[in-house]
Amino acid sequence: MKKLFILSIVLMVSTVSMAQLVKVTEKKSKNTIEVALQNNMVKQTVIIKNNTLFDDTLQSLNKWTSMYSNRVPAILITDADFELNVIYTAWRAPGKKYNADNPVSFTKKDFSFDKYTFGESVKGEKSVDLWFSGINNPFTLRITYELRPNEFYARRKIVLTDKTLTGHYLDKIHTRKGRYTFYNKSNNEDASFTISIEDIEDAGRINQEDKSSKGDFDIINKGDFGQPVAIKNNQAGVFGGIEYPTSVNSVNPNKIDFYQYLGEQIKNIPIESDWSALGITPEPYVKKWFYQYVKAIRVAPANPYIMYNSWYDLRSADYPDIPKDAVMNQKNVLRIWNLVKENFINKNNIHINAFVLDDGWDIYESDWKLRTKQFPNGMRPIADELKKSGTDLGIWFGPAGGYSFSLKRIHWMHDHGYEVTGNLDVAGSAQLCLAGKNYSKLFRKRTTDFVKNDHVGYFKWDGIQFSCSEPDHGHPVGIHSRRAVMESVIDKCNAVRAINPKVYLNITSGTWLSPWWVQYANQIWMDAADYAFADVPSMTRRDNAMTYRDYALWDDEHIRQSWFPVSNLMIHGIIKGRLENISKEGESLETFTNNAVLYFGRGISMWELYISPDILTDGEWNALSQSIKWAKERFKIMSSTFMAGGNPAVGNAYAYLHFLGSKGVIAVRNPKIEDDQLTIILDPKYGIDENATDLVIEQVYPKRYIFPQIFSAGSRLNINLSGYETALFEVYPLGCKDGMPLIAGVPFERKVVNDNVVYTLLNNAKIMKVLNPEIIRQVSVDGQKIPFSQIYQHLPEQVVQPEFVSTTVHKKNKVNITLSTTAKSGIEQVAILLKTNDNKDEADFPEVEIILSGKKLKTKTQSIKGKWMWYVADIPTDKKPDIKLSIANGQWAGSAEIWVKTVSISKGTTITIKPMGQFKERELPPLPYSANIFKAFDKVVTVDL
Repeated sequence: MKKLFILSIVLMVSTVSMAQLVKVTEKKSKNTIEVALQNNMVKQTVIIKNNTLFDDTLQSLNKWTSMYSNRVPAILITDADFELNVIYTAWRAPGKKYNADNPVSFTKKDFSFDKYTFGESVKGEKSVDLWFSGINNPFTLRITYELRPNEFYARRKIVLTDKTLTGHYLDKIHTRKGRYTFYNKSNNEDASFTISIEDIEDAGRINQEDKSSKGDFDIINKGDFGQPVAIKNNQAGVFGGIEYPTSVNSVNPNKIDFYQYLGEQIKNIPIESDWSALGITPEPYVKKWFYQYVKAIRVAPANPYIMYNSWYDLRSADYPDIPKDAVMNQKNVLRIWNLVKENFINKNNIHINAFVLDDGWDIYESDWKLRTKQFPNGMRPIADELKKSGTDLGIWFGPAGGYSFSLKRIHWMHDHGYEVTGNLDVAGSAQLCLAGKNYSKLFRKRTTDFVKNDHVGYFKWDGIQFSCSEPDHGHPVGIHSRRAVMESVIDKCNAVRAINPKVYLNITSGTWLSPWWVQYANQIWMDAADYAFADVPSMTRRDNAMTYRDYALWDDEHIRQSWFPVSNLMIHGIIKGRLENISKEGESLETFTNNAVLYFGRGISMWELYISPDILTDGEWNALSQSIKWAKERFKIMSSTFMAGGNPAVGNAYAYLHFLGSKGVIAVRNPKIEDDQLTIILDPKYGIDENATDLVIEQVYPKRYIFPQIFSAGSRLNINLSGYETALFEVYPLGCKDGMPLIAGVPFERKVVNDNVVYTLLNNAKIMKVLNPEIIRQVSVDGQKIPFSQIYQHLPEQVVQPEFVSTTVHKKNKVNITLSTTAKSGIEQVAILLKTNDNKDEADFPEVEIILSGKKLKTKTQSIKGKWMWYVADIPTDKKPDIKLSIANGQWAGSAEIWVKTVSISKGTTITIKPMGQFKERELPPLPYSANIFKAFDKVVTVDL
């Protein structure tokens, strides 16, 4: 009893403490009622005047905004209007002249205020319900405003009932539709003041006793299907929209409009809109704050989630010519799991969250029944084995019918009473209807049974059709079928999580980049191909695929201008499987490692590995493992992502920017062979603290290098990139690296030995400095102590790349090129890039021979027909370059660029430093090759053909 009593007291105190974070106020005068909800950040006010909903205001508070460079509060005033689009069931609708002219719209002027009540939840939210009765209509209306503790956004919803049961139909609801104005107060007072939107055309009237004035603002997101709206001025900003993926939200300089289709008959049972949100930000960096809002509404945090996926490793037994060890069955699944466990868990202490069986586990001509021949004991033995390592079993479903042998499945389903839309005889047209009454029930049962009986903890729902106009499926048709399917998907999400709240949901093809998907799904598809190849001339398939992937993300953010967090994007993982390998002709560890570090450096949180464990080399396992360890340690910083630079699809260098306070991670890439310079502004709109100063920028991949300059928010960072270079940079305050001495201006290798920091300096430098000399106690070279002032005298020799000259001889239908150099070695590759004139020539590319010391070398090719083609030959680096090239040309017209990839090795100089205090080294990404190796691409000559 005593323990229970104490617990009750604790819970009561906790609840009261939370409730105090939101307070309610009310004011009444002769014709006006003002109610307000206020927390420590914002105040939401609603005014009723002459028994009519008059306006509402969202205001930021000075005690909050002053924390951000002493900014003043901002104010958003709207006329609080809405619109209900109803199909009226009566001979004559209100306000209409003719019978059967029954579409009618109702707004706030059609309702009279009755009363208001306050409410609160155990989590601390407080709300006010405003009740209205219809004027010349039978409806009862309730508008609810809600404010949570410690949040900078308020929400509202509209609820409609009809006690007369006349059968009116609610087609569409605009939860907000009307005028607004946005400005900043000119003083720093949080005191109440009178505000109104009446009598001013398309703007708003501010009481003259308040010395504020309407300011200018910019629309930075005009809204769209499933997208928010956003505006800003030079002090603050606003975002908003209906918190539902199929909502449509828009803004212009004077009006906002948030609407959604409902398609429901109005009865005595309330019809509720989804919540619409309006947020106000204390800075003009609205997108940064919008992503903070998204974090608050997520169904689960976007934490790192590592998985193996079987799609490029195992297939169903129905596939012809599949090797026995690639058939999806219990034996092969457990064999592969043991390889994954050995290489990740046992060798590298990396936890795997899920082991996912993609397409291939079910009988195609069935209602999602398991293949009992391949899995005689069901999935439970596999799930139990995985659980020993804390790993969940994951299962793929194709809700619309899947991909492999899809017509078999769809025809069987159709013949057995499950709903199908589209042309039954055309793959891609025929699709199962997830809103169909029978199929919806089946899909719910299959997924929940997997969770209950087989302990499945992850689902990939791959392919959903969001439109169906078949009249016999038991759901609304036309535009309203979209909501029916959406509600069916939400129902399945809730159903599996009702059994296990931690079930991870990856909902892929068919979805779109609405940020409000994250209320239901952990991940949403990036809306592009699993993999594809860009037009930018690339020497390897993997480089080409990387460019395509980054273009898809560029398209999402910069062309479609979608506001969606990268950390919730399913972008398809690293692919290296027996059944599909992006690098079919083999690849270097350097190329694979570039792919790995960029994949994790993009800021995604679901880390998919589409691999065959038995074909990965030790170097590739290390590249994956070390990339994962590095990304996990940095993930708090990388949880927010912005994309900067140019368009990857046209060969521009680009970057993924991640900042948290004064720390950051920058992942950059140059998708072409020519060198490039990328300029990045450390702009607070990307998330960096606008007051951040004394910043160090350190390159950690593919070389380690610290810039000699000290940076601040707003500084310009110029990054020089070699051809096809992927690079990672870390940003941190000068004093935050645990006493680690920082040598800048020269590439280095660094390790901690006992109480010392051992630097190997790898090149000469024009500018070399120690950024924090005050922490150095002692310096030694080759075991001999030296004065600190002499540290600059111990740089190694300058690394010099070999230089080449060429001789070109034109013959009939043939060009011979000889490359010569004084270097004894130092070439890794010779490559010829053929470029078609104007990208219009459909003639075959010329044949190319590359000869080393009289021996014809094997070449790898990569091409886009009619545009470009690479011929690449590997050169043993210990051989003296004696290279001849022959290009046999026929009808083709274009140019040939001759490139060499050079390699130089630095002997380096070792300096040992004993710091004053404590220090430690952090996790680092893998290196693509030894730290003392320097590589570069050099174009020797261009020949017109």
